[in-house]
Amino acid sequence: MILRKLRLANVGLYRGDQTLEFSQSRNAPVTLIGGKNGAGKTTLLNAIQLAFYGNRAKGLIGASSYPEYLHELIHRDRSKASVALEFERHEAGKAVRYLV
Repeated sequence: MILRKLRLANVGLYRGDQTLEFSQSRNAPVTLIGGKNGAGKTTLLNAIQLAFYGNRAKGLIGASSYPEYLHELIHRDRSKASVALEFERHEAGKAVRYLV
């Protein structure tokens, strides 16, 4: 599986629409994410878990309830948020793209 893009809208520290495009280069296939404490690195990782596992992700993240976790994800001055993850996997010898 190859991650392509992560789109966040009003999630955690990320106000408005934000997109993280993962490296597509064969020579540099790794995307490094760095920043100071509180900069949103863990929010990105939690968003990926949320996209893949939905309400089963709460056990991985440690929130007391799934609705509470979702409510806490919304940026402080917004009423709605969203997470979208685009990835690719090979099926029967072909690359197939998914958007969750």
